[in-house]
Amino acid sequence: VTTHQAGYGAFDFMQSDSAFGSEEMLKQLTNSLHENDMQIMLDAVFEYININNILYNSTDTYPYLDGAQSPTDTWYDFVQRHENGEVMYSTWGSPLINFSSELARDYFYRKENSAMQYYIREVGIDGWRMDVGNILSGSDVNNFGTSTQILRDMRQYIKAADEDTLFLSEHANGDQFDYILDSKWNYSFGYAIRDWAAGLSNPSVLMNTLESGVLGLPRSVANASYNFLTTHDLPRLIDIAEYEGGDKTSIFNAANLLMFTFVGSPCVYYGEEAGMTGLNVIEDEQASSFWNSMEWDESEFNYEIYDMTKALAKLRKEYPSLYTDGAYLNVYSETDAANPAGVISFARFAEEGAAITAVNPITQIVKNFELDVGKVDNICDGDILTDYLTGRQYTVMDGKVTVDVYPGGSVLVTGKTSENVVGNM
Repeated sequence: VTTHQAGYGAFDFMQSDSAFGSEEMLKQLTNSLHENDMQIMLDAVFEYININNILYNSTDTYPYLDGAQSPTDTWYDFVQRHENGEVMYSTWGSPLINFSSELARDYFYRKENSAMQYYIREVGIDGWRMDVGNILSGSDVNNFGTSTQILRDMRQYIKAADEDTLFLSEHANGDQFDYILDSKWNYSFGYAIRDWAAGLSNPSVLMNTLESGVLGLPRSVANASYNFLTTHDLPRLIDIAEYEGGDKTSIFNAANLLMFTFVGSPCVYYGEEAGMTGLNVIEDEQASSFWNSMEWDESEFNYEIYDMTKALAKLRKEYPSLYTDGAYLNVYSETDAANPAGVISFARFAEEGAAITAVNPITQIVKNFELDVGKVDNICDGDILTDYLTGRQYTVMDGKVTVDVYPGGSVLVTGKTSENVVGNM
């Protein structure tokens, strides 16, 4: 945790910034989260090193440490250099870390007291997220000079410290899902759904993109992919929502419903659960969302979004195997005159039952919309499907079900009565 470059320029990789707390407080936080059945993941910014870091020390901030300035300095080979010895810099203007150097590999992950292993073994964290993991590099392309070589090597030491530690990257190359990364930030999902919400796409294009992204991944990685609507680098989705016929709330709820029920792991950016906006309040421009602090005043919450998010979280908890490893089937995603509202529907099914998602981004109820569910396992003629969000019930006939899709959308589940669902949304 740092005070430089929005938290990206650590002065000491082994110490928490006192502005945020202490190591003991981090341990207390980790223990408290575990007691409440939650987990914690740290962000690893290991592409470059801050010039004031204790290992580099170019400004002599630490007069009793030598740093990496002279060939005789302890950490000289820790950073990448040109043939003339001049330091190579990242696009952020900081020295690039040299993973071809044994110094760097030992310091970050190979030794039991290395940075990554320390936080796993001593602090008890549950995962590492590699910031721009796809561009980690070294000075020798044949000796841990590529991100794939580095991440593959890194994985074995992380898993040796704790085999259950989640290992993911913000960005990743295709060959890094072959027994290297457990997961990734799913930009193919995030960008596609943001274009759709902004009115720049349509149901057919959206679902083709999302499904193509899933098909390109091992099943375990697809199921664990961090699907998002917003990140710290982007304006909040609610601020760019312009889908024709919808308003900010209906479009956001539709996107949120899709994220919670599609293949992968829903990743809720802070404040989104309450409909928080993130426009630059000075110039009224679509600024990166991290400039806004959390809105804690509950009177400012958008409760249509807040209640929907809580209901979707409860849905996933009630149907764990359905949404963590269940099969997927596209039910409807046509873009034509028969679908002016842009309804999207897909099924998730497993031994415990089935659920049909029907997404509706507009502000009006789409009435009497027919869905063909005949190919969905665990759904048969005569079955009663209950909308988890409204409590309304529908009967399957001739392999089809005719439903009213409310603004935001509906989730039709098997094995429920109208009395034991969330309802009344």
